[in-house]
Amino acid sequence: MLSIWETDSFYFPTDILIIGAGLTGLNTAIEIKLRNPRLSIRVVERGLFPCGASVKNAGFACFGSLSEILDDTKQIGEQKALERVQTRYLGIQKLLTRVSPSDIDFHKDDGYEIFTEREANLLKDCKDAILDINVKLSPLLGFEPYEFTSNTFGFDTTYPLLKIKGEGALHSGKLVTQLLQKATSLGVIFNFGFDTKHINSRGTLWCVSNGSKEFSAHKVIVATNGFSKRLIPEEDINPARGQLLLTESIPGLKLKGTFHAHEGYFYFRALGDKILLGGGRNVDRENESTDSQEVSGVIQSAVEELLYKVIMPGKALRIERRWAGTMAFGSNNEKDPIIKELDTNLFVVARLGGMGVAMTPMLAEKIANMVLK
Repeated sequence: MLSIWETDSFYFPTDILIIGAGLTGLNTAIEIKLRNPRLSIRVVERGLFPCGASVKNAGFACFGSLSEILDDTKQIGEQKALERVQTRYLGIQKLLTRVSPSDIDFHKDDGYEIFTEREANLLKDCKDAILDINVKLSPLLGFEPYEFTSNTFGFDTTYPLLKIKGEGALHSGKLVTQLLQKATSLGVIFNFGFDTKHINSRGTLWCVSNGSKEFSAHKVIVATNGFSKRLIPEEDINPARGQLLLTESIPGLKLKGTFHAHEGYFYFRALGDKILLGGGRNVDRENESTDSQEVSGVIQSAVEELLYKVIMPGKALRIERRWAGTMAFGSNNEKDPIIKELDTNLFVVARLGGMGVAMTPMLAEKIANMVLK
């Protein structure tokens, strides 16, 4: 039994409770607090600090390669594919008004798409589409993002690179730290180390429990992205593991920008004088549909192949560390987010399609509109 002091000071019902202190939960808490400072908001997080894809990604502030747009067009149609790019771009711009770019090591160095020797057809498709896509994206972004440029980075390909204007990179840990500080300054309450197991209604309140303790609120938002299946298994939100590696220092490394390969399934960047490289879930999609954060030899080998054969051909490089994060997609690889009211005053915002940095500021607006109506 809790004491009266514990109940009054720590376990009191809040107006809103958010499950998950990653980029989605943090941006949502901030968005709601900025709109209505009087509302009490609690965020519970299973880790001692955010432990999902928010702090295990590659730190890309990107909106998508041209080949990804073409692939998305096949699945959802051109208009929706272009609107997806616009949402990501606007999300990055909003994020940079919410935190200081210098505080998160943001660098706007543009992006590049690489075409390897086996992707002649993909390159042709991009060449055929670039003028049309640029014209259609220009009014949505305010500029034409794509242009072909020469390969000046020494990649092992005879094909040109596709420059992606307006993309950038940042330090994911510093981003989450800054958002935590901002949310705390607004009065958001955080409870870390609380692994939510159950969500139940009790009268006009929703109660979330870790099996031994519980918090209650008038409204609850599930913002656990790739881990959402654990709490709401009936929703089409499926985990997808994203694996990365970081090389040891490479003397004389001259790599500037964010880089995409193989329709966006692979990506890399320089982190100081090291290369941060990840992706490849398409190589073994079935086994990568997991929320396990162990690395797999199959994917790591595919990532290393790109590193040794294309990015730094002929170089003897050592790997400093490897890790994995958990993203979320639909059962047929859908990337469109799920933002909905599951039950009266119980909401979910998840399924970010691997673009959490760019998507979450805009998704926070949408879920705030729904929760505060």
